[in-house]
Amino acid sequence: RLLTSEPVMQSENNYGNSSNVNDMVAISSTPQITSVTAPATAISCDDTLLAKVSRKHMVKFLEIMETTKEFETVNDVPPLDIILYRELMEPAWGWQRLLPWKSGYVLFEAYLKYLDEYYYRNITRDFNLYAAACICLETEKKLSTAVGLTPKLAELSKSIKEKADSVTKSDSESPVAAAGFMCIAEEAMLMSELLECETKNREDEDDFITEVLEDKLFDFSNAVREIVFDILITYKGPFSEAVAASMLGLKKEATLVRELLELNRNCMDRFAKLHICESLRPCLRKFLYGIRNSKFPEFDLNNKYCFVTLVAYNIVWPGF
Repeated sequence: RLLTSEPVMQSENNYGNSSNVNDMVAISSTPQITSVTAPATAISCDDTLLAKVSRKHMVKFLEIMETTKEFETVNDVPPLDIILYRELMEPAWGWQRLLPWKSGYVLFEAYLKYLDEYYYRNITRDFNLYAAACICLETEKKLSTAVGLTPKLAELSKSIKEKADSVTKSDSESPVAAAGFMCIAEEAMLMSELLECETKNREDEDDFITEVLEDKLFDFSNAVREIVFDILITYKGPFSEAVAASMLGLKKEATLVRELLELNRNCMDRFAKLHICESLRPCLRKFLYGIRNSKFPEFDLNNKYCFVTLVAYNIVWPGF
């Protein structure tokens, strides 16, 4: 397979380097203190003295970030525990872009709530399975006509088109499937535009386009399409909105990369914006690896986090 197993959460010593389930550790109710406001992560963001002190630290940290950023138009990525402070998050980061999961900053319960809210803030009125499938089908048709596609890529595109074409208006709504088709479509559009940029860059070289092409974003987008498609046809877990949010977050980053490709050479901040996208996209994809590989955490009866199997392979989503 193109993709390898990457658990969502592991210990610091083997993070991202092991596919052995026995190596993985669940988050306890007292996460490792690694964040700016870590004392508050073991509790909710309430009115206790500890929470107030932690909020003060976050405010100071954001002030430093604001004064040291290179471009006024480019916000640096804040620490994940900013999601505990809604009034600070709005101006510092907002809700258009998704902050990736990282252990040691907040309880996973808080991150799940953040994903749910991100989902409802970023779906539009016309968000539905049939419309998303139609868009995906059209973008895949365009991508499949591109020159130089490998047999494996062509096979994936064929599978995506068959699944999208099978969706009807009467199918039951599925947040995961709808978001999945939208994410796949956006990555396919990015891949098509990267191929066009490669051709144009041979005639009129642009340093920014050259860097984008050297970063292998085409291969990255294809890997995203593969893992999202796997989740789209197999996920049966109870956290549909959270899983859909993680896909919408990746879709947004692909959209931003496409927008950067269209900027003219006088936009000096486009390199900085690209680097932000490239710092977020691998982390967001890593989270999807965990979902696909059945390492998505939830509460057990003792209110402790554990790893449970939520993805049933070879069982398609009901209604497909």
